[in-house]
Amino acid sequence: MSLVPTVLWAQRADIIYLTVDIPDAKPEAEITEDKIDFKATDKDGKVYAFTLEFNKAIDTTGTILHATARNIRYTLKKKQGNDWWGRLTKGPKPRFVSTDFALWKDEDDEDDEPEATPDMGDMGGMGGMDLQALMAQMGQGGGAPGMDFGGSDSDEELEDVEDDDVPALETTEEAK
Repeated sequence: MSLVPTVLWAQRADIIYLTVDIPDAKPEAEITEDKIDFKATDKDGKVYAFTLEFNKAIDTTGTILHATARNIRYTLKKKQGNDWWGRLTKGPKPRFVSTDFALWKDEDDEDDEPEATPDMGDMGGMGGMDLQALMAQMGQGGGAPGMDFGGSDSDEELEDVEDDDVPALETTEEAK
């Protein structure tokens, strides 16, 4: 008897991601335009299997398999591009299938993606921001009151504050 693995799914306008949560497994799958018959054996000899009937058609020529030590991921090309599926399967949702929120994009999120990666300059993801200039500006009154990024003697000033200057807590009639 075979086991049923956890399957995560996510979509984009033109593709479906299916991630099968089996570490170190050798997958075998028959993928047609309307379903996937999956079978895999892990390193301990356990056999996993499932069948999913897709909600809509996929293009089997665009299928990509990526098996790693952690899981098995299929990238399935939708037959009709820019077609958002309301669900992965026909009929009731199988218990072993969940949404992969790490990869999920909503239909309206696709419009927010930039066409190309912006040039980040040489700041390693800081978008060309001059961090030294920003810090200097903060030290010249641009930061919060009492913040000093320069070499002043603010540390000495902090040491001069004594606990005696802090007023005692007052108790109210209700607290007595």
